[in-house]
Amino acid sequence: MRVEATVLIPAPREVVVDVLNAAEDAPRWQRGLERMEVVEGEAGVPGARARLHYRERGRAYVMEDELLECEPGRRWLSRVSGNGMTIRVETQLRDVDGGTELALVWDGAPDARVARALFWLLRPSVRRGMRADLERLAALAASRASDAGRRDQKM
Repeated sequence: MRVEATVLIPAPREVVVDVLNAAEDAPRWQRGLERMEVVEGEAGVPGARARLHYRERGRAYVMEDELLECEPGRRWLSRVSGNGMTIRVETQLRDVDGGTELALVWDGAPDARVARALFWLLRPSVRRGMRADLERLAALAASRASDAGRRDQKM
């Protein structure tokens, strides 16, 4: 199952990159994520692995995120696995008037055949959740850009 979403973030690309690369920021914009820990390599460098600790509907589970490819500041491709599924997640950033466009492509499905068939029914819900996560990320990055602008004005 492939799900795509795009959001315009009223912040410079560098600010968006900082938010995306900061493990401590991930729970602020990803629903259900309690913490993210880089367990191998360096965030933003291919080969890096992170554990994503989620809690949804009272149930805790852990996913592993492996960064497969990276064009620093522009594109990341990861494989996220665990909890009975494997997903390829591609994130792309592009400078646009008024800020940064973030495009997210989520491509994957549960490992079990029966669950795969049912998963298609959840596609609209997955898209809504993805969109909500991106809106939270946009708000966080816009807030950071605004804070940086105020600091620059004081200097």
